[in-house]
Order: sequence, then C-alpha cells, then structure tokens
Amino acid sequence: MQDKKRIQVVNLLKEFLTTDVQEKKDVQKIIELVEANENIFVRDCLRAHLTGSALVINPETKQILLHNHKKLNKWLQFGGHADGETDLSVVAFKEAEEETGLSDLYFYSAKPMDIEVQTIPENKGAPEHLHLDFRYLIFTKATEVPTPEEHESQDLKFFSFEEVYKMSEKLDNALIRLIKKAEKEAVI
Repeated sequence: MQDKKRIQVVNLLKEFLTTDVQEKKDVQKIIELVEANENIFVRDCLRAHLTGSALVINPETKQILLHNHKKLNKWLQFGGHADGETDLSVVAFKEAEEETGLSDLYFYSAKPMDIEVQTIPENKGAPEHLHLDFRYLIFTKATEVPTPEEHESQDLKFFSFEEVYKMSEKLDNALIRLIKKAEKEAVI
C-alpha cells in the first residue's frame, strides 16, 4: 500500500477504540479493503468505498436530528460518498450541511465516533457493494426542524433519546450504537 491517504485511514482505524464485536469486525474489514483497493475513496471502487456521515444533535435540548432516507425509507443520520475527498470528516460535515440546510454546525470531535460497514443492495445497475462509513458527532443549536434544499432530504425530525430508543426496531443497530455513544460520551 503506497498511497499516503490510505495509510492515514488505516492508522486511524488501528487506533480506533471499538465498543462491540461487530464494530471490531467492521474496522478490520475496512482495513483490509483500504489496503487492497487504491481507488477506495471513489464510487468506481465497485466492491466497497468510503463514506462519511454525521449524527446531528442539539446538546442543550438533547434532541437528535434524523432524516427519513428516500430510497431506504428509514430514519438515518446524514451522510454520503467520499467522491475523491480523502478527509472523511470533511465528507460528513459537507453532507450534514447540505442535507439539513443548517449553517451553525460544529464538530464534537474531528475523529469518528463510530465505524460501520453497510451492505448496499443492487440498485439502478449498480451492483451490491459496501459503504465503509466513518461516523462523526456534529452539534447544532437549532431547535426547529430545518428546511434543506429541495433535492435533499425533505422528511427531517428532531427526536429525544427516549423516542429514538422506543423506535429502535425501526433503526439500524449501528445507528442505535452511535446514538448510545453520543449520549454517553458527549451529551450527558
């Protein structure tokens, strides 16, 4: 592996403290894929590519902002493809700004809070592949549901931690893990 940016990603992953068995497996899988694929930062890497996402929380009101993903019809954090960007915190921040329409966002930490491998089903000619997601915690002072650009998410909602946990059967296990980390490490 010669690419300096891929080496930085691998080093970050080797230092990352996992919190459960699945996250540990995901980190190891991402290390293997980053080492094996020179084009891991772009969607052209059909087997897997890097993504960045952000859990947006108002730390004062302890409200979590999620969006109902159009294609998946699930409540999720905000995120997207690296598309050549090698700093995944930049990807997460940009996606959070674009998908929420908020301009007051700021990082809890520039390091990811959670790591996940997501299997993305075949869609519109794109084969099934993996999203190697670096998940960050981003804060806002917003208390009202924002109105993002028309082409972005239209169904956004603030949830309390209690509300999120009550609907946990409708959320991905990794999102619940991320929310629990945020509640434990940063919000309370």
